[in-house]
Amino acid sequence: MTERSAYTLSASIVLVICLATATGLGLRETSRIRGPDSVRPAPPRGHDRPAPAEPPRKRTVVAVVDTGLDLSEKRFSQHLWRNPKEEMNGQDDDGNGLIDDLHGWDFVRKTPALTDSHGHGTHVTGLILERAPDVEILPLTYYAASLDGNQAMELSLQALEYAVRANVDIINYSGGGVVPSEREKAILELAQRKGILVVAAAGNEATNTDLRHFYPANYGLSNILSVGAVSRDGTSLKSSNFGLASVHFAALGERVVSTLPGGRRGEMTGTSQATARVAGLAARLIIEAKLSGGAISPELVIDTLSSIAMYDPRLSGRTKLSSRLEDSSLQSQVNSVASSADSIDELVGLLRRERAAKRDPAFWVFR
Repeated sequence: MTERSAYTLSASIVLVICLATATGLGLRETSRIRGPDSVRPAPPRGHDRPAPAEPPRKRTVVAVVDTGLDLSEKRFSQHLWRNPKEEMNGQDDDGNGLIDDLHGWDFVRKTPALTDSHGHGTHVTGLILERAPDVEILPLTYYAASLDGNQAMELSLQALEYAVRANVDIINYSGGGVVPSEREKAILELAQRKGILVVAAAGNEATNTDLRHFYPANYGLSNILSVGAVSRDGTSLKSSNFGLASVHFAALGERVVSTLPGGRRGEMTGTSQATARVAGLAARLIIEAKLSGGAISPELVIDTLSSIAMYDPRLSGRTKLSSRLEDSSLQSQVNSVASSADSIDELVGLLRRERAAKRDPAFWVFR
């Protein structure tokens, strides 16, 4: 499901309008559904050209292609990516057609100013930083409720192009649609060649994506990790898309608490939240590899996370491994191995052998 929501923050109340579903609430366009991919229950708890520059990677950078970022939360300002070839001087220093894109770009309003009138992007960013507090965030805004589907799709493509040209480590894409785009696939193929991991939502239409694909999660590229969602009791979230061949594994996506605009906290539900949690865990693996002076490919990140994911027979037929990824599983495993790509690779091998010895059904699917 792709949803659109609007809310007003007043005291501790969040008013919600849920977006389009397969049965028809909200806005649906004829060719492409494209927008944030989670629903938010209430009340809560508590330019046109991409950047040509290709800076060298130093710190681990996660591009969040979403609804923007509200900087009321002070920690967000401390973790912003910085364009190394741009200054805040009213000029287009790096020649990419965007003036003062120092920390990202709002493709909707065509401005470098970071805002989030929707809240989805802020919520997703908070989840990533909670799991990888040392990453830099590149906010790229492509979505607003005022856009039709084709407009949102075009801005999404521009945002993806920017992220790839910026040479980020991970692209978090907590959204998608049911119609493929050759241009989008070409952009993500370039990301694949550059070693950029794309963590994408499986979608919230309660659909078998083996039969009815959801994009960009289902382009079938080796650098794309498709994430489904489970509820708080560990069963598959009813709204989550699923697929034995098309969804890698699931993560918690029900009533997930994170930051909202204005520095508030609130819940959202959907594969968007599961995706952001996994993107943060993937970033931790990349950070560990970099600390050792090495590197880890998107394929090995996916392989490692898939190995650590916990087999759960209740998810049989819902994901490739019938498994879900728990934050604690990764934390304990990362802490138990040396900080290098080789040790992570060794960990995958050990986990495979353990599963084989136990005749874990997940092993036979995984290999």
